Amino acid sequence: MYTREGNERKGRVNVDHAIERIQTLARINRFDCEPFGYADGQPLFALHRKANTTAAPTVYLSAGIHGDEPAGPLAILHLLGKKKLPEAINWWIFPLLNPSGFARGQRENAHGQDLNRAYHFPPGHEATAEVGAHKAYLNKHCTQIDLALYLHEDWEAEGAYLYELNFADSPSLAQPILRSIQPQIAIEQAEEVDGHTVHRGIIKPETVPENPEGLPESIYIYQRFGLSRSYTIETPSSLPVATRMEALGAAVLAATRSMGTSPPA
Repeated sequence: MYTREGNERKGRVNVDHAIERIQTLARINRFDCEPFGYADGQPLFALHRKANTTAAPTVYLSAGIHGDEPAGPLAILHLLGKKKLPEAINWWIFPLLNPSGFARGQRENAHGQDLNRAYHFPPGHEATAEVGAHKAYLNKHCTQIDLALYLHEDWEAEGAYLYELNFADSPSLAQPILRSIQPQIAIEQAEEVDGHTVHRGIIKPETVPENPEGLPESIYIYQRFGLSRSYTIETPSSLPVATRMEALGAAVLAATRSMGTSPPA
């Protein structure tokens, strides 16, 4: 994903207000708000809700690891406000992994560290407080993930696209996700993004990508939990934040529908 240093996005919001609203609406939606640390005075927290049915899939949903990408946390806030997250799913949601970066409107945290390149350090030697606390919480509480979704933005893209990790050739959710976005945002037409080949908005590597800058969250989760499917969804930062938020929320719902679950009408 592309970025630029010091860039402040349209749609930047107050971090304290965002955290308060997410936690309030999460409790209304019967989520447990579980703190797992602090970073520069801001709380790190997970939202967890067990499904209302047995044999339900487990979905991991993450946003806000880059502080200059507000549409992801706002999409989760919007879905909670509309009570749209399906109850027939076990949810693990991390709505704002980089609150200090979010407060500053910058990709990195307050110490200039890119959290999404810091998941390779061993326990006890973590480079960032946020990633260390996140990994420790997952190792203690989460035993299974069936689908992972990561909400991101790209300041250089003109359209929406996604990264798909699906090396077991499980039924792909890429097309339903992209179709859900199209009413708000056109699909990226570039044939290459960040050195990756793009085919109709989809980047699908044949092997686990090498990341010399450091291990991203998505690959860490994929390897740690042995996932069959993982999707990093990107929307162009140049569009209005409300448009990006709506598109990312629609993508989450499309992915869950394609797993055989449906949000409330």
